[in-house]
Amino acid sequence: MDFDSINEQTVLTKAKYETVQLINESLNLNNVYLKAVGEKIRKNNERLKMIGENINQSNSELFDIRENLLNYNLSLKNTSIALSDYNDNIRVIGKHLLAKNESLESISKSLLEQNTSLEEIGNGLLTNNKTLEETGENLRKLNIEMFQSENNFEEKGSFLEKKFEEKTKELNILIEKLDKANVLILEANQHRNYFLNRMSHELLTPLNAIVGFSTMLKKECYGPLNEKQRSYASLIVNNSEHLTNIINALFDITLIDTDKMKFELELCFINSLIEEIISFMKIQFLNKKITIEFEANSEVDVIKADNKRIKQIIVNLLCNAIKYTPDSGKIKIMTEKYSDDSIKITISDNGCGINVRDLEKVFDDFYQCNPAEGELKEGVGIGLALCKRLVNMHGGTIGVDSELNTGSSFWFILPINM
Repeated sequence: MDFDSINEQTVLTKAKYETVQLINESLNLNNVYLKAVGEKIRKNNERLKMIGENINQSNSELFDIRENLLNYNLSLKNTSIALSDYNDNIRVIGKHLLAKNESLESISKSLLEQNTSLEEIGNGLLTNNKTLEETGENLRKLNIEMFQSENNFEEKGSFLEKKFEEKTKELNILIEKLDKANVLILEANQHRNYFLNRMSHELLTPLNAIVGFSTMLKKECYGPLNEKQRSYASLIVNNSEHLTNIINALFDITLIDTDKMKFELELCFINSLIEEIISFMKIQFLNKKITIEFEANSEVDVIKADNKRIKQIIVNLLCNAIKYTPDSGKIKIMTEKYSDDSIKITISDNGCGINVRDLEKVFDDFYQCNPAEGELKEGVGIGLALCKRLVNMHGGTIGVDSELNTGSSFWFILPINM
């Protein structure tokens, strides 16, 4: 063995020795670490032992709680026997408690974890207890106020009852007065109708004589007249006829109001009737140079009605239109089919129109609307009132559409077969 070989062996041996030393040091370190780990395991075992003891103690407490609950259940059962009226409800509660007992072990574990939250809940309960005390005090005060309010309500109720009795007595007195007033109105209406009826007869008799003789004078039956005499005769005839028309209208209103007017229903050819009326009133249109236009609808020519009264309605409406239409004005008559069983007749003019405040009153008895301040038209205000009564008696309706300074449209609707 040469020197180099010895040298190599020495180096290897030294390296092995160092390696062994390193391994020994590592083993020593591992032993120290294992001792430390063992110590930690021992301490953890002690902690686990303590935790186990705490769990056993908690289980013991829970067992006591369970025993108490069982005892409570027994007392509940005894109570349920005594309280027979609530037997079914107690049995339901007992079953509910038995079901809750089965979950007490899991609940007890969660109770340990919720000790902190229980303290907070306890503090909250204390706060709520104070709030409840304050609420109780407020309720007590409110109860006192309600008691006082009840007394006030009783006093006010008595006061209101007295007032109600007083008002009831006053109302009964007013009703008695109203009944008496209604009786007086009925009596006055009867007296008015009787007066109008008698006066119509008394006035018509001399008027007929005046109209007859003045007409004969106008026609020069008793000899020729000069221009002035003819003018006077015409004036007498016109005014007498006007007065006769007024008296006849009053007489008709009296007949209608006393249910004594009789209708003679027959076939009425409405378009032919209107043409006849236009021809009859031609002189009145010519006197004011009024243009008359008639728009007839052949579909509504025949209706069943009182021919005389329909003529009276149309003549009155035309006279009213002539009265309020200016010279060289225009009047239009139109018939149309309103529905399958009714017709509509409209008479329009381009006169002064009617104020809005007067529209609802134009069909009232003796009401006249003056188109201009200080301007008074002839008539007594019964023509439209009579028209309304006659239309209503035919089972129809009447109305007016008007615009001030533009004109008016009076219309009425009649059933085809009354």
